[in-house]
Amino acid sequence: MKALQLTDIDLFPIIERLSLWIDRNGWAGWDPYTIREHPLFFKINTLPRLRPLQAIKYAVNQMIELFPYSIIRLCSMPKQINAKAMGLLAESYLILYQKTGRQHYLDRSIECLNWLEKNTSEGYSGHCWGYPFDWASVKPIPKGTPSVVVTTTCGYSFLRAYETLKDLRYLEICNSITEFLVNDLKHQPGNMSDEICLSYTPLFEIYVHNASLFGADFLARMGTIQYDPKLLDLSQKITNYTIRRQQEDGSFWYYGPEDPNIKNLGQRAFQSVHHYHTAFIIRSLGSIANISKNNATINSWEKAVEYYFNNFFTKDGKPKFYPNNPYPIDIHSCAEAILCLNHIARHNHNHNLKKISLSYLDKVVHYTLEKMLNSKFNYFIYRRYKHRVVDVPYLRWNQAWMLRALTDIL
Repeated sequence: MKALQLTDIDLFPIIERLSLWIDRNGWAGWDPYTIREHPLFFKINTLPRLRPLQAIKYAVNQMIELFPYSIIRLCSMPKQINAKAMGLLAESYLILYQKTGRQHYLDRSIECLNWLEKNTSEGYSGHCWGYPFDWASVKPIPKGTPSVVVTTTCGYSFLRAYETLKDLRYLEICNSITEFLVNDLKHQPGNMSDEICLSYTPLFEIYVHNASLFGADFLARMGTIQYDPKLLDLSQKITNYTIRRQQEDGSFWYYGPEDPNIKNLGQRAFQSVHHYHTAFIIRSLGSIANISKNNATINSWEKAVEYYFNNFFTKDGKPKFYPNNPYPIDIHSCAEAILCLNHIARHNHNHNLKKISLSYLDKVVHYTLEKMLNSKFNYFIYRRYKHRVVDVPYLRWNQAWMLRALTDIL
């Protein structure tokens, strides 16, 4: 099979080698949060927000970022199966099956979907999934706690399975996921009656734009499939919350201003803008706008796209982590840049924005394959700093996201 070529790159052999690496290494793998879950590091990350303690926390997190492999080996940290990775892999294999017709890819996808079906978080209205580790947000969140981000990532794989295979069992799981989003997450009010922000988890209130929009996107898709105006209305209310808090320059802060935890986090955290979180928002808004045809949503999406182009890429195609600083070059930013730029090119009727998107996409793919791929072992590295490379083959953060990104541009 001859894959789509992005200028001079034949992507399919690269995808095949990455897929073989994942096959050989199995579903379980390390994760950036594998280290942070360790009792010592988790305790440090949940220290009170006092200046001297924050300095200790910062120093420890820098050590975790720069020397992860050494810490993993020193502490004999086990590999884990991550539901989010399984969702990404399941959808990637389905795309590869659609493109090639090869049974192997369908079998691998069904394996992932079967694992997800058997390993949902218990005690909720519908199918849902969380991370296999404790993690520190504004408050500690126990492992297995379902989140809107992990659940919808898995949900997209079941949606694609239903659309590809026409198996009603997968549609039933998608309906079950909808029940979780509607009944178990907190529907947090905005300033107006037609605004809602979904909570990140069922545990407590937290207003996070990209996470809330993942839920809005899934609800919009299910509302369309099921011809359910209530789901479409809820999706638009969730979308309204975010687009009305878009900054003048087109950016979105990570947290919504109503978040009760902002006063504890400090203004810097409140105003933070990251590459992949911004790209998540753009992809969700674009998908929702494509369904709703809502003018306010379309205008917000276009404004966000222009901000994204102007602030998150260097001239040679490096995906910048922050608008004012390219470093670190993170593989998650690379993967999400590929997904987002391809999304923009597919959905944009503005010829100029489409042209810019394809130009950046070409540069990002070239940069990622040249600088972030360990060609000896056929996996993607974690990060590049200005004077240091961190080569650790995280499964969820690196390989699953890159497989999803590369299959997307097939």
